[in-house]
Amino acid sequence: MVNGDWVLARQFDLHLRAAEEYEKNTAAATSTPSVLKDSNLVTAVLEGLIEEKLIERGARREFSSELEARKKELLASFLKDNPITGEEGARYGMKLMVFEQEILLPQITRDLLAGRLYLQSLRLEDWLTFEKKNARVSIFSKVFTWDGGSVKTK
Repeated sequence: MVNGDWVLARQFDLHLRAAEEYEKNTAAATSTPSVLKDSNLVTAVLEGLIEEKLIERGARREFSSELEARKKELLASFLKDNPITGEEGARYGMKLMVFEQEILLPQITRDLLAGRLYLQSLRLEDWLTFEKKNARVSIFSKVFTWDGGSVKTK
């Protein structure tokens, strides 16, 4: 739970499978081994989902009621300029529609917020560090814990 917003187990499982699939497909296409190990991959996915919730909330504060329309507009523009085939989704082990919802839209939200913060002379990374330290994060797990800025294993 991030500031009262739930990260569902279904979403975590989807993102973990996608990360594993992406790692597998990337490993097959390159001779450079991945630096992520299984436990690092899990913590990276958890932390990514927490960041996604913080960014979504920050974008809602910045853009208010305009956010959804801007996201749809940017997605349509991106898809028009970069026709996505099932190949991109397959790289993550996702159907195209799920890929758009789970990968593209969060990235668009991140880009929108980064742009708005840039206009305020802020970097997204700095903003995110501050937000993570001040977020109320609860991880209901016997294996993982939140240390006020990142996911750690117990």
